[in-house]
Amino acid sequence: MITITDRAPTPNPNAFKFHTGTPLVGQGSLSFASFAEAAASPLASELFALGTITAVLVAEDFVSVSGTEDTDWDEVEGVVARELESWSLADAARLAETQAASAAERSAAQVGNELYARVEEILDKWVRPALAGDGGGVALLSVEGKTVTIRYQGACGSCPTSTAHTLAAIENLLHSQVDPEIELVPG
Repeated sequence: MITITDRAPTPNPNAFKFHTGTPLVGQGSLSFASFAEAAASPLASELFALGTITAVLVAEDFVSVSGTEDTDWDEVEGVVARELESWSLADAARLAETQAASAAERSAAQVGNELYARVEEILDKWVRPALAGDGGGVALLSVEGKTVTIRYQGACGSCPTSTAHTLAAIENLLHSQVDPEIELVPG
């Protein structure tokens, strides 16, 4: 049985990160930004059913939940704790594979795009680990010309810092490591 070991605030004032100390997803992560996206996940579905949840991210050994100002975080913690009691690593791995397949389709559309591959490499090496520490993540949606489109996940999705400081920091990193003409936009 998986249990919550810690409930930690994130830089997003409307998000918490629930640590388990136990792996929840074999590889990758599970990201849900709406009730419709959450249909395949009992945990995410139950959270969105509360009516105040805006994003759920399951990664490594934590569940990150973003909500509105009206979110009852004790109620959210109760739902997370109850759903983790029946958590299936195998089911989570299958769902992560499905989400990864969607990302692979986006990547396949970029075959031969050296800029896309380099941006993905920088996101994997520097950005995703940093965002995961704060209960968030980022998906690379596209690279068209010098325009890079990303989507924030988990706690980062509704964080005021993401749209200002974090976006600028990622863009600066891409400028220095990949191409100084890159324009980074949220999608």
